[in-house]
Amino acid sequence: MADPFQPTSKERFQRIAGMLILLAIVGGVGSFIWSVVQSGEQPVEYETMTVVSFGMGSGFDGSRPVIRVQDSEGLEYPVSSNADIGESCQIGDTIAIIRQGINLRVGPEACGVAQASR
Repeated sequence: MADPFQPTSKERFQRIAGMLILLAIVGGVGSFIWSVVQSGEQPVEYETMTVVSFGMGSGFDGSRPVIRVQDSEGLEYPVSSNADIGESCQIGDTIAIIRQGINLRVGPEACGVAQASR
């Protein structure tokens, strides 16, 4: 005769499934909190860099214009830009870049103000 106080296999499965769900929820919440704490607001820095080349980059949403820029230390970075950037910038011009953490983007004045300040 089976022990009436012994859990059945269905009860064991439900208990294990419940513990796994609880563990997944706690892990998800913990990961979210950790990512929020680690991705604290980065300071915004304004820099001027030199335009090295123009090109096209591909993304999941299609092709987009990319400018390759060089900083004062000689390091080169690809920066996504608007299609009309070629109208105001040429290779060798200085360009206004906004840096936030590791993200770079072209400033709203692009090459216009950066050349005026030279």
